[in-house]
Amino acid sequence: MSKNRHLIYVLYIYIIIYVELCSYTIPNISNVTRGIHKFTQGKGAFLLLTHHQISGMKDSVISDIIITTLIVQPPLSLSLQIQHSSPPSSPPSSPSWPSVWQGFGRKARLLLPYVWPKGTPALQVLVLLCVGLLATERLVNVLVPVYSKNIVNELSAGGGWTPLITTVCIYTLLKFLQGGGAGTSGFISNLRQFMWIKVQQFTSRGVQVCLFSHLHGLSLRWHLDRRTGDVLRSIDRGTSSINNLLSYILFSILPTICDIIIAIIYFVSYFNVWFGLIVFTCMVLYLTCTILITEWRTKYRREMNNQDNRAKSRAVDSLLNFETVKYYSAEDYEVGCFEEAILKYQHCEWKSSASLALLNQTQNVIIGSGLLAGSLLCAYLVSEGQFQVGDYVLFGTYIIQLYTPLNWFGTYYRVCFSYVPGCVVGPSGSGKSSILRLLFRFYDPQRGSIRIDGQDISKVYQSSLRSYIGVVPQDTVLFNDTIGNNIRYSRVTAGNQEVERAAMAADIHTRILELPQGYDTEVGERGLKLSGGEKQRVAIARTILKEPQIILLDEATSSLDTQTERNIQASLAKVCTNRTTIVVTPSREIKFDRPLIYGVLSTSETTARQQYTAVNGSKYKPPPKSHK
Repeated sequence: MSKNRHLIYVLYIYIIIYVELCSYTIPNISNVTRGIHKFTQGKGAFLLLTHHQISGMKDSVISDIIITTLIVQPPLSLSLQIQHSSPPSSPPSSPSWPSVWQGFGRKARLLLPYVWPKGTPALQVLVLLCVGLLATERLVNVLVPVYSKNIVNELSAGGGWTPLITTVCIYTLLKFLQGGGAGTSGFISNLRQFMWIKVQQFTSRGVQVCLFSHLHGLSLRWHLDRRTGDVLRSIDRGTSSINNLLSYILFSILPTICDIIIAIIYFVSYFNVWFGLIVFTCMVLYLTCTILITEWRTKYRREMNNQDNRAKSRAVDSLLNFETVKYYSAEDYEVGCFEEAILKYQHCEWKSSASLALLNQTQNVIIGSGLLAGSLLCAYLVSEGQFQVGDYVLFGTYIIQLYTPLNWFGTYYRVCFSYVPGCVVGPSGSGKSSILRLLFRFYDPQRGSIRIDGQDISKVYQSSLRSYIGVVPQDTVLFNDTIGNNIRYSRVTAGNQEVERAAMAADIHTRILELPQGYDTEVGERGLKLSGGEKQRVAIARTILKEPQIILLDEATSSLDTQTERNIQASLAKVCTNRTTIVVTPSREIKFDRPLIYGVLSTSETTARQQYTAVNGSKYKPPPKSHK
């Protein structure tokens, strides 16, 4: 850049962060205030961060961050002031698991928007039709035992053939509507399920989109700690469980409550109060035992789910690192680890299945006891001439019919998908990339602030902030898509010519044209079909295409050969003109016209002077007395 056009000032700020190490190399970072104060004053800034470690005393390690500011044009000013806090003295306690049924009503209310789709009248009509079919089913469930009773009574009385034909036809029609034996669904149930498909798809789509959006809203720490296979398995189970929960609430819980109330009223009215009491007592015992046993066996189910997650996570991790497995001929080891994970899962699965068998047997005892008590009472009344034979058939049919929908209580389990809130308060160490993550609001400082043009970035939406920032990370990960789409990802509305110009600026256009399908070439899972340097150049092209006002380069040329690095540095010099640019690099071989170095030293100034003079050939200036 010509001296006649611009006045170039170069300011080195040398910051040394003293880190005390505890035993077993676990760092205990003392309270340190790190400040980068208004280093642009309304002008553009070119910021260089480098990092190395200097061996100091026996129990200490000194890390330093060198911040170089090159003032060019006035696009943005940026200031950073952060105070690091010491880590907590005690680790966070393990999460406590509430009862399976705790907050059931609140959770059910959260699902109501998915049951009644707003803004979609067609789906709302389907919901109303399904509710109407449910009411019809309740009526049919009462009429089926009644007509079964009538058939038996007419046969016992030896009546005429004509009235019996009518009764049998009505009974058959009701059974057709209700459903036959062997678990087959009836006409009403099938019609209701068919009408519910669109509503269920709406629910599933809404839940998955909401969950996917939530995952993108989680902190960087959560994503760094996650296991992809574990998360995907939890998402699959969670989405399925929510759909099942909605179906259970609408088509099992509410209908069963109605059936129980109707059954008690019917038996008290047409039989006597003892039959109503038997039904009520059996229902209370059935539900109470089922809920208590389910609460007890949930720990086995949860353990089984965790082992299932680990097995799937192990498989996904192994397949994603296929190349590394081949490097070390570790196929047998990976297969053995996966088999061990499956065995642990099956062990937990056996416990869960055994506890389910105990639950089923308990339910059978209660159902059998209620049926026995009611049948003995009904048989006694029939023998005394107070009841007819058909009444005995009605009671047995109605009771079995009443118990069937209650089985779901033993098969529903909570799927918990959570993260630790508020655990990320700032950088955990003194690494260079932490500053970039702070600027991108992956982390928020516990104290202090980061300001762009005087505006605290914590006061603006993250999406708005990040739209002005472009970044080339250390570890470039590409989508399993075409090279063109990976470059276009930073600005999806960009045309092909814009994508090609960005690729030219990143010195990868010629290489792309040499590929069989050019810009339509698939890069593979995580971009594994490309070399490290090619992936990095694609990431640089992606950032160039975005045309951000602030550019973050985290060792953007570390995977490139010397000639390509020079070409890209020349391109980046053009791209970074009139933009605030922050560069992280391990190299100190950078020349400036007027270097001016400030620092806070915990080692001798002589050592620092020798190091920087040897590298930059520049004059070292010690910090002023008042500098803290």
